[in-house]
Formats: sequence, structure tokens, C-alpha cells
Amino acid sequence: MRFFLLLTLLLFFTFRVMGQGVILDDEAYEKTPLVEKAPDRGRIPTAVDLRPYCPRPGDQGGLPSCAAWSLANAMTIQQALAKEQTDTRKIEKMRFSVAYIYNQVGDCYRGATFPDCLELLQQKGDCPAALLPYSQDCAPIPENHHHARARANRIKGYRKVFSLSAGMDEKIKNILDEVGSYRPVVVACKIPYNFRNNIPEVRGSWPAEELHAMVVAGYNEYAETFTLMNSYGPDWGDQGFFEMDWETLGKAARYGYVLEVE
Repeated sequence: MRFFLLLTLLLFFTFRVMGQGVILDDEAYEKTPLVEKAPDRGRIPTAVDLRPYCPRPGDQGGLPSCAAWSLANAMTIQQALAKEQTDTRKIEKMRFSVAYIYNQVGDCYRGATFPDCLELLQQKGDCPAALLPYSQDCAPIPENHHHARARANRIKGYRKVFSLSAGMDEKIKNILDEVGSYRPVVVACKIPYNFRNNIPEVRGSWPAEELHAMVVAGYNEYAETFTLMNSYGPDWGDQGFFEMDWETLGKAARYGYVLEVE
């Protein structure tokens, strides 16, 4: 009986971890500078789709590594945009390492904070994923040759897209402004416990139960939806992506970041 109880608890814990990875740090988030609005930004497009610039969605598996996944994906998207590269094979070769970030700041059981990940990207950078592939054992720890390659890819900085006190409409507008300027937004938002197995399709039926990080990679003003890139692999959702209505993301989003790259 005791064995089955322990097994049940283990399975429950594993299930709970699958969609997690962001540790709350509200104090650090509020200290992060807010994005600056360029006076000449003007009207954004009615629809933006950054999926052609995205790497193939990977799978975080059982590790709570979504913060690292979302940041590595956002960096890769921004590099592809800068190079005007839409060839998936070439984007895969330039994709950044999740393991370089997560294996230095993450805890295999508790995840990581965004400030820890972002400071690492600013101080050390990130190396190519081919040099340090993602694995389920939180290893290896990056060595000197990884750090040497990472230094060339340090971010200049990062900013929050909205404050904790922002309402739903302000969050939506600010996310639209950034993605409409072809800057992917990394968000941490509340998701249902069974999100990996079931994406709620009805607006207003989105239980906010655990925190998960993803990348906003597009929007459509007519449908009032955002396109999000997840880290559950290419067989999940629509080839690793899914559509979330504006209102749901506006309510569920707790953090939002953009990266300042060279």
C-alpha cells in the first residue's frame, strides 16, 4: 500500500512539473525598466506572423525549464529576423542553447527565475544549441569553450512590456506594440494543470492554475488572437504553436519581457 501511495505521489508530482518552470520574482520584475515607446512607431500591422523565423518547437519534457526555453527561442527568432532568414534548416543551425541557460541557473525540481536567466544572457550570452544540446539530466555544466562561444551572443539588456499593476487592456496593447514591431515577447502566464494534454478552446474557460513561459510570435487583429510558441514539442497544438484570444492572455499574463540584442 505504501509503495502505491509513493508511486501515485511521484506520478502526480511529475505531472505537475511538466508545465512549470517559472519561479516568481515580482520585486525584480518591478525594478526592470519598462519598454520605451518610439515616437515614430506609428500604426502597427493588422496581423504579424513570426513563425517563419522560429526554430522548430522543442520539448522541455519533464524538466521545469520553460523560462530557458522561451528565452533561447526568442533569441533565435530575433537572430533569424536580423538575418532575414526563413529557411528552417538554417534557423536550426543558428538556434541558441536552452541547456546553456538552464544548466547554470535552473533547479531540476523548481525551475528558474527570469531575472537569473536574463542576467546570465546579459553577462555571459548563449552558445549554439548544437554545441550544448538539451537533455533531461540537467547536465553538463557549460565549460570554457561554451563560454567562449556564448560571449559573442550577449544581449544588450532587457525590458518589461507591462507592469504588475497593468490591466488587461494595457497588457494587450503593449504586447501588440512589441510584436507589431517584430519583437517577440516572452511571457509568463497562468495555464491549466492539464495544458499539455488539453488546450481550452472556449474563451473564458481558462483556469489559471500554474505559471508557464512561452513566446508571443504573432497576432491577428481581426480574430483578436495571439500566436504563442510553446515548449511541448512539434506534435503539440498546431506544430508546437497555438492561438490564444487577447482577453485570455491579457488576464493570464503575469510577466512580459523583450530582449535588447545587438
